[in-house]
Amino acid sequence: MPELNTHLFPADEDDLHGWLLSGALYLLIEGNMRVGLIACESASVAFLKGMKIAEEVILPRYRGRGLAAQAQRLLRRHLTQCQSDASLMTGTILPANLASIKTAERAGRTCILKYQFLTA
Repeated sequence: MPELNTHLFPADEDDLHGWLLSGALYLLIEGNMRVGLIACESASVAFLKGMKIAEEVILPRYRGRGLAAQAQRLLRRHLTQCQSDASLMTGTILPANLASIKTAERAGRTCILKYQFLTA
C-alpha cells in the first residue's frame, strides 16, 4: 500500500526479540507452514486498558485467505483463557489502511474511537 509507506513501519529486531522473550510473539502456522506472526502486549489506548496488537504480518503468498482475522480471533480466545484482563483487544489502525480495518472487523472487533482534526 504505497499511500501508507510513510506511516507504517515494520517492527525491528529489538521489538521482535522483546516480544519473543516476554511470550507476546506468536507464529502463525497453517498445516505445517509458517504463514506469519502476531504480537500483542498489555497496553492502554486512550482510556482503555487491554491487549494491544503491536504487529501482525502475513507472508504475501498467504494473504487474502482470512488468516489475519482468524489469527486475531484465536489470539483473543487464547488470551482470554490465560488472562482475566485480556478480554479487550485494542490497536490503532490508520483510516487509510482499509485492509487492516476489514481484517479487524472480520475478527469481530469494532471501531470505537476516531479522531478527526482540521487546521484552523
